[in-house]
Amino acid sequence: MWHTARMTHDYMQLMWEESADMADLVGGLSEEEWNHDSLCAGWNVKAVISHMVLGHTTPMPQMLGKVMKYGFNVDKASAEMSSQYGAAHSGAELAQQWAAVVAN
Repeated sequence: MWHTARMTHDYMQLMWEESADMADLVGGLSEEEWNHDSLCAGWNVKAVISHMVLGHTTPMPQMLGKVMKYGFNVDKASAEMSSQYGAAHSGAELAQQWAAVVAN
């Protein structure tokens, strides 16, 4: 009988460690870098971080109401809301918001 080693990870801790690293990274971006295309087709860096900020700060009932306005098309709602939020905030503001999410 084969025995496999059991690996246990605190995935929540790993996620927050990566999130803190990301906060450090985006805290040093220039406005030009914020507007650079990300690896997600059709999304710039601002939209990606906006998506993450909105996902961690919008209460679920409010989020459901917003997604409902898009006919529950989550992809469309996410793309448009994230893009709009990013356009309404500077990179520095988004970096501060993401750092606050990570700090909590």
